Amino acid sequence: MKPIVNRILVIVSVSIALFLASCGSETKKETKDAEHHEHSDSTEHSGTHTYMCPMNCENGKTYREPGKCPKCGMELEHNDNDSKSNDLTYFMQYSCSKSSIESGKECTLLFTPKIKGKENEPVPLDVVHEKKLHLIIASKDLAYFEHIHPEYQADGSYQIKVLPKGKPYTIGKGHNETRFDYGGEYLLFADYAPASGNHQLEKIPVTVKGNPYKNTTYSKARLSVDVDGYSVKLEAEGGKWLTNQQMHIRASIKKGNEVIDANA
Repeated sequence: MKPIVNRILVIVSVSIALFLASCGSETKKETKDAEHHEHSDSTEHSGTHTYMCPMNCENGKTYREPGKCPKCGMELEHNDNDSKSNDLTYFMQYSCSKSSIESGKECTLLFTPKIKGKENEPVPLDVVHEKKLHLIIASKDLAYFEHIHPEYQADGSYQIKVLPKGKPYTIGKGHNETRFDYGGEYLLFADYAPASGNHQLEKIPVTVKGNPYKNTTYSKARLSVDVDGYSVKLEAEGGKWLTNQQMHIRASIKKGNEVIDANA
């Protein structure tokens, strides 16, 4: 009887030992896997992520850690150049529904993102500041300025409607309508980020036929104004207004002594 009991005890002891060894092995494996995963994540996050001001305040300067732009105060955004195709050349194809734009008359403007050498391939855009395409329109004399968002079409283009003179258009977030009440030279700045590439800012010059806006001549700079209880003030970076180079202009809005907004 005793040999049988001893044999049972030996079998149980061996089984327990094998179980514990197996558990220890699994624990070590899990720990090793976790360490490998953690190491991989650490390598990925520390080695490839870069951050950049969405307004490109510092001419392409990037940072290794998230934070705020020292120039304008906006949150830095991912700009992972290593993970995107830097060898592609993007451009914005522009077209008008009429042979030319005439002041006071309606037409439709289309903007289609393209890749040079692969013009037939669709170019999906990332959403940046809630929109895929931002269009800044400014006359060369700076008498006209507008920030609008062309509307996506099924063929991959983005559209804005130019309304006839006198017809009111929607002003506000997301509107895609404008008017050219005066002729002259205009610049269209297309601001977009291809999903497979880096951020793009493209300048498109256009000529609007018709009588130009009659400029007002000021004898001195007017950098502040009071309207309906609000005070708006403009200040140049470094205290000097410079031509033909990038500079930052700080705009501050106050209501009484309360600061409503202050950004570059």
